[in-house]
Amino acid sequence: MEKETSFLERLTFDERLKETPIAGYFANIRTIILIVLTLAGAGLATYFSLPRELNPNIQIPIVFVATPFPGAGPEDVESLVTIPLEDAVSGLSGVEKVSSVSQENISTLNIEFGSGTDPEKAKQDVQSALDGVNTLPLDAESPKVQVLDFQNQPVLNFVLSGSVDSASLNRFADVLEEQLKDLSGVEKVTQSYRKEEEISLILKPEVLVERDLSLLMVGKSIETAIANHPAGTVGTEATSFALTQKTSATTLDMLRDTPLTLGNDIVRLGDIVTLREEPKRGAPESYYADSDTLPERGIVFSIYKTDTADATTLVSAIFAKSSALRQSYGEQFIFEPIFDGAKEIKKSFDQLFHDFAITILLVFIVLFTFFGLRQSFIAALAIPLTFLGTFLVMSATGISINFIALFSLLLALGILVDNAIVIISAMASYERTAKFTPDEVALLVWRDFKAVIFTTTITTVWAFLPLLLASGIIGEFIKPIPIVVSSALAISAAVALFIVIPLMAMLLRGNFPRRVILLILILIALLLATLLYLILPAGPWKLPLFVLSLVVLFLLGKLSQKVRAELHTYEASHFTRAFLKFHELSHQGIFNFDPLAHRYERFIASVLASKQARRRTIVALIIFSLCSYALVPLGLVVNEFFPEDNQDTIFVSVVLPKNTTLDESTAEGLALLSELRSFPEARFALLEIGAAPPTDNFVTGKDWNNLLITLIMEPGKERTLSSGDIVTRLNHEYRSYNRGTFTASQLSGGPPAGSDIELKLRGENLSELKAYGKEVSAYLESQPGVDNVTTSITSGASKIVFSPNQTKLSEHGIGINDTAFLLRTLGSGYTIKSDARLGEEKYDIVLRLGDERSLEHPETIGLLSVTTTDGALPLTSLGDLSLASNPTLITREDGKRTLSVSAGVSSDYSVSTVNADLEKFANTLSLKDGYDWKTGGVNDENNKSVQSILQAMLLSALLIFGTMAIQFNSFRKALIVLLVVPLAVSGVFIVFALFGIPLSFPALIGILALFGIVVNNSIIMVDKINRNMDSGLPLIQAISEGAGSRLEPILLTALTTIVGLIPITLSDPIWQGLGGAIIAGLTFSGVAKLFFIPVIYFIWFSEKEKVVAPLTDDYRASFHTPTP
Repeated sequence: MEKETSFLERLTFDERLKETPIAGYFANIRTIILIVLTLAGAGLATYFSLPRELNPNIQIPIVFVATPFPGAGPEDVESLVTIPLEDAVSGLSGVEKVSSVSQENISTLNIEFGSGTDPEKAKQDVQSALDGVNTLPLDAESPKVQVLDFQNQPVLNFVLSGSVDSASLNRFADVLEEQLKDLSGVEKVTQSYRKEEEISLILKPEVLVERDLSLLMVGKSIETAIANHPAGTVGTEATSFALTQKTSATTLDMLRDTPLTLGNDIVRLGDIVTLREEPKRGAPESYYADSDTLPERGIVFSIYKTDTADATTLVSAIFAKSSALRQSYGEQFIFEPIFDGAKEIKKSFDQLFHDFAITILLVFIVLFTFFGLRQSFIAALAIPLTFLGTFLVMSATGISINFIALFSLLLALGILVDNAIVIISAMASYERTAKFTPDEVALLVWRDFKAVIFTTTITTVWAFLPLLLASGIIGEFIKPIPIVVSSALAISAAVALFIVIPLMAMLLRGNFPRRVILLILILIALLLATLLYLILPAGPWKLPLFVLSLVVLFLLGKLSQKVRAELHTYEASHFTRAFLKFHELSHQGIFNFDPLAHRYERFIASVLASKQARRRTIVALIIFSLCSYALVPLGLVVNEFFPEDNQDTIFVSVVLPKNTTLDESTAEGLALLSELRSFPEARFALLEIGAAPPTDNFVTGKDWNNLLITLIMEPGKERTLSSGDIVTRLNHEYRSYNRGTFTASQLSGGPPAGSDIELKLRGENLSELKAYGKEVSAYLESQPGVDNVTTSITSGASKIVFSPNQTKLSEHGIGINDTAFLLRTLGSGYTIKSDARLGEEKYDIVLRLGDERSLEHPETIGLLSVTTTDGALPLTSLGDLSLASNPTLITREDGKRTLSVSAGVSSDYSVSTVNADLEKFANTLSLKDGYDWKTGGVNDENNKSVQSILQAMLLSALLIFGTMAIQFNSFRKALIVLLVVPLAVSGVFIVFALFGIPLSFPALIGILALFGIVVNNSIIMVDKINRNMDSGLPLIQAISEGAGSRLEPILLTALTTIVGLIPITLSDPIWQGLGGAIIAGLTFSGVAKLFFIPVIYFIWFSEKEKVVAPLTDDYRASFHTPTP
């Protein structure tokens, strides 16, 4: 019987390959060096020019419209402002959702456009639509339109405090603001919680009656008397001058002496009003405290940088300027950062760079173990060259160096060496036949593997590119991942084919030109120096230690060369042989795959020859997959949007009973601040009265019963408790707090998504919505693990409603404006002039009717006199007064009123499970016609993200299947490769269930990435089997030899990818799911595909051979000796 031969034994060299252009390129080493140097130079220059940011630039076509309406309550704001504006914008092209909030004094609209809409065009369209609205009340200000800009966030927030009076604190804050504005890179500086003074003009109602004056006439007369009156310009033959009439007072006494014209009389302002300098009524306040400092008033600064400014440099300049100014004032002021963008960027980048260094080191160790030193360096060379090329793509696509972009590079790191591994493994296999020269090996590998490299690269790219279809905030948040990873993979393929192949050929020749050796040594030195610098801990000793380490490594290298040269001259002792053996291993690798591959090939051949073994293999894999997929509906694999991260900021929200006054809220807030300022491991605490935490989805306005205490903790690595543990501890310690609702919380990882749980009820009647909301709230409060249950619409203080009688108003010669002005002046006051300068200070001048403390009972309002043509009449003679409920705010969505009930979920419970139970409960609500509900918050974003990922998975599978069908010219072969994906996913579910890892959105991205990663090795195996079949090998030998010969690249590529993801998986809980999914999927699919593909290939294609030939004696005999 004719002896059967292997594929490599039958392989011959086609001399025509030497005439191809690629042969000339491989022979021209100067061109290769020039390409490497050009890529390195351009990549490095681009890297240093790319802006560095914490998060990617998120551009969402969402337009905000804010329309102030002073003195109006929520219902008036809704009917007079919000609804007309909603009607104007709801019909615009591309609008997907219009939501609004109507609250005291202001209307806000949130207009969401479809993905792909240019944000600036959306803003222009909204502005044009609002310009056509001419029915707004006269007292309403013009709508202010702006686009949601996630990048327009302060680079630094800090609190300024001190044991000084409010005036001194304000003056120092103004000086500091002016100095900070002068710094290069500062775009704007804002202050919050200043305790401003105002000039109140108290007009007693009886004065109006005594002098027979109209309140509206008095207000307008004062406004005219103290205003400046520009009169244009006058010109002469030589020049022109601005002309104005100045009547403004510059001191309080001058203001008191201002003459007023009231009808035919001229009176002094101080004769009819009482002038009082007092704090602005209703102005929000903040207080600072730490373990050594009792609560003191604080002012919060927000510093915004320009687009071109470097955050680290700017923040350092701000700290230096602020410190110098504080010292000049005797350091009587406290300066504490609340959010330091530069610090956050440095912390994230340092961690990622540290993970980079460890990842590269681990990947290199794996390569060294199996390839040896020289081949490992060639394979590792693909990493820096690929990254440098990727920086060029990032610059061209407008992607900055941010946390997501760096993570994408880290994700790609373990994958991008796969192509180099395949090339090096193939060239080593071809070279071991001793049939070809190194140049011929290079050309053969180019011919045989260029299509495979292209196919494996494009299929992996197909797994990531569909992520670009993700919409909304999450889509913009992850946008750098598909662009960066796909670019890196494409560039790594080019590096493997056009740089690794010729360098490997030179390595096989053993006659590297001196210039090539010098280039490689320089690149290796730079890579090692970079790794060393990244691994060393940060601190003042980092640079000296780095230089010392470089010197030590250089001396050790020189010593190694000398020892190796000396050892060759001595007789072979045990030490000498050991050293030379290590030297040999460093060039050939520690582990040889050939024996393992030979045993694997023999085992596969025996399995294929046995029908029972083939059947058992398929049945075992099917049962394993079905059992793993069953873990999801059984609840053993929990689902969540983004896992919690260990934060340095804790939020304590306290909701006091309704109708709590500002003084009462301040007293309670200061009492809590005094308790929490000494909380263990807290640096300081900040109290904000009338504020809600950023974890709250609702706008509450000036609701004094809301208190927010922000705890700034010590850095996470310096604490004994995680932020999640601190939140749990605070909620436990204050579980018996009975003066209101106490809730501690923290921000979740990932992009903003709202509350853990949110149920939106929609309808027209607020009373009905409140009733349904109470049912939902009661249900949530009864559920374990649910906390901080809040409702978007709550009953505020009862409002007094005046309903004017139009007939009576006309009879007495007055209009609605007169009574409205009376009530507004009585309530919030009428601002005569803003920012009026009196002396060195600026004040708002506000006209108020009577002292707010003079109204002992609501009925007193009805006794107010209104001046008419028939004399002074009580307000009740012109209409009716009544009491009515007054919601704090009114929310609307797509033309319907909404009420949202939200809550948080403790870390011990699953958000998805609680949401699923809530939806079941919501279905039991007996809603009237015209009322419905839907979920929102994290659950809504999670559903959208899951839908986006599922769509991306479907598209990815179709693209991968189509690409492989074209490559293999067979649908069945393409399906064989694609069927490995479900096996990989089943491994993910097993690992996640065993280790309690939640199936988060990053984990779904990891599963999507598996689509491309796991099919790579399958393509390599199927392609080799196809080549064996084409060369005439029998089916069993073609399959078993193809599988065995590809064992090395399959296991090595999987191992480098797994090892490359270990650091980021262990260091960052946000990306633990992504790394864990890929590691688990590769581990299980890597083992399963080694049996699944050979068996299923045999089953599907054995029918082409009429009779399945048994193993021949020659082929069996070949198992006893390693194949070449």
